[in-house]
Amino acid sequence: FAYTVALACARQAEGGSKSGLALLFFLPVMFQALYGTRRTLALSVVGAVVAMVLPILLVGPPEYPTGEWRRTLIWIAVAPMVGVVVQDLVLRLRQHQDAIARVTTAARGIAYEGDNREGICHAALDLAGADMALLVEPRAQSLVSTAGAGQQMPPVRIELGTEPSAVEIAYRSEEPFFLADVQTHPAVSTRLVAPTSLSSAYYQPVLRADEVVGVLVVGWRTPRARVRRSIVEALALLAAEAAVAMERADRFTTVASLAASDPLTGLPNRRRWDEEAARMVARAERTGEPLTIALMDLDRFKAYNDAHGHQAGDRLLKEAAAAWREQLRAGDLLARWGGEEFAVALPGASAEDLVPVLERLRSATPSGQTASVGVAPFVPGATLAVLVEQADEALYRAKSNGRDCLELVAGSV
Repeated sequence: FAYTVALACARQAEGGSKSGLALLFFLPVMFQALYGTRRTLALSVVGAVVAMVLPILLVGPPEYPTGEWRRTLIWIAVAPMVGVVVQDLVLRLRQHQDAIARVTTAARGIAYEGDNREGICHAALDLAGADMALLVEPRAQSLVSTAGAGQQMPPVRIELGTEPSAVEIAYRSEEPFFLADVQTHPAVSTRLVAPTSLSSAYYQPVLRADEVVGVLVVGWRTPRARVRRSIVEALALLAAEAAVAMERADRFTTVASLAASDPLTGLPNRRRWDEEAARMVARAERTGEPLTIALMDLDRFKAYNDAHGHQAGDRLLKEAAAAWREQLRAGDLLARWGGEEFAVALPGASAEDLVPVLERLRSATPSGQTASVGVAPFVPGATLAVLVEQADEALYRAKSNGRDCLELVAGSV
């Protein structure tokens, strides 16, 4: 207002409408369009209009001839339109920049997580200001929820083509869309939305190159007529980042699994054995629960290899691993120790109680072959290295006694 009053005075001092200073009334309007609100923009327009109209009414010709009304009316019509358009463009630009900044922050977080799917859902929840976020991924002929955030809901499994599903529509169309009323919309599965209190939802496909690798669903309890452009842009950017992050996490998981598994038998390898068995020993030391360590060895494996060939030997190792694994409990650990030797960790029972279990393992050895077993029970203060050494000594004794038998560490019975 101070600027407008000063400009009106300068205009009067320079000869009124002939001064050419009228265009400078645009400056406060443009300033408020760039940096102000709708209210301050409207006030700047009103101030400029008053500063242009009052001289015509109070001073009049010749400084402000009657023809000045036409210029003033044009200015009154044009200035608000220009201000509103500029302000809307600036607002959209700021919202877009804000969306990029928020997605960048979220992407930085999910990039360094292991299985980052939960992080993706939490990022979507924050970006959309939603009450629930769900990540659904294809599995064979189904769409299965793999992560979620916000409102809890049962695991989702959608058999493709068997029921109405907005998730399936987004998956097949590869296009995002919004539903204002998910509770009554015919394209939505009532089985899935009935347990929730959601009113509106947005479905964003997650694409990797030309392949849909998931659908990100965000939902609101409060009904919405539409989703702001900034949210749509933010979710699209997040979906692009999520596709890359999910691929990176899957590759990392695959590499980690390969690094911890024996490629021939699929059992845990020596490295993973050392980690998991050491945790079992530490737990037994802490809780006092029983733990038994055993080493198993396929008898005369070299002779079998020489007689039947290396491929047959590899097949025997795989078949033996599978047969022995079937005899064990869920909490037991079977690993390939090296060559034809395998290591077993059996928590929760004494060595004497587990002898029948280990005998079943020996009896399950396939292809008419036999195995020898050395067994060492955990005693307080023993380390994994000590237990393995004791089991190895017992295994050596079983081999010396003619093979195809089980021996406990000396002094354990």
